[in-house]
Amino acid sequence: MSLILDGQKIPTPGLETVSWLDDPKVPQATDGNPRKMWIRAIVIHTVKGMLGKLKPGIKPSTRAETYAKYQANTSRDVSWEYTVDTDGTIIVSNDPIKRYTWHAGAVNAFTLGIEMVQDDDGALYEGQMEVMVKFLDVLTRELADRGHPIQRQIPMTGDGKPVRGIIPRIQDASLARNVVGIYGHRNQTKDRGPGDPGDHVFEYLLRAGYKGFDLNASEDITFWKSVQKRLGLKEDGVPGKDVHAALLAAGNAHGMYVPRPGD
Repeated sequence: MSLILDGQKIPTPGLETVSWLDDPKVPQATDGNPRKMWIRAIVIHTVKGMLGKLKPGIKPSTRAETYAKYQANTSRDVSWEYTVDTDGTIIVSNDPIKRYTWHAGAVNAFTLGIEMVQDDDGALYEGQMEVMVKFLDVLTRELADRGHPIQRQIPMTGDGKPVRGIIPRIQDASLARNVVGIYGHRNQTKDRGPGDPGDHVFEYLLRAGYKGFDLNASEDITFWKSVQKRLGLKEDGVPGKDVHAALLAAGNAHGMYVPRPGD
């Protein structure tokens, strides 16, 4: 099974990803625009936007396919790249290097979107979260290799908890271009509540070693300026393509600061 990046099928060992090139019944997203800027962030969503419990294991489901068909056929202006089901199946609906989808308003042009399937009560599943971590490991690695480096970092509060509300730097499109990493739809818009996507996925990413920064205190800017100084780069605090290239030259696999299994 595979991802589709820049028109190519990319194998995803250990993950059940299904694209339209794997199964012609999988529809491609119909809403979107040509990609002109490098992808610097991944926005995580939940289909219901509800805070819910984390249940053990997985839950067999075909709802990801249903949601993928919905976004391809609805008259609403809405689309996203990937849908992660409660059983860990991932439906691939777009080639994010070719086109960007309409999933998060002001930041669409330089982000991609992932939807997580929830139960009616907002519940997510432990197995689903484990798949999300593995999938983000693969996605960040493969995108970095193709000129779209997204460093493995997430927003956290000053006391080390996931940020449930708006982060002004992400809400403002011009400032959001300087935010590189993974964040929630709830951090970008007031139109969605704290359950979009909830805390669970960020807690799993933090335990996996993804770096957590208080973006409101510009901790990420301070950290990356120190990395840039060490690498002899311009110190603007944004881990862009120059940082990626320098980390790669320094021996960091795929130019990622945070290493993960498979790198």
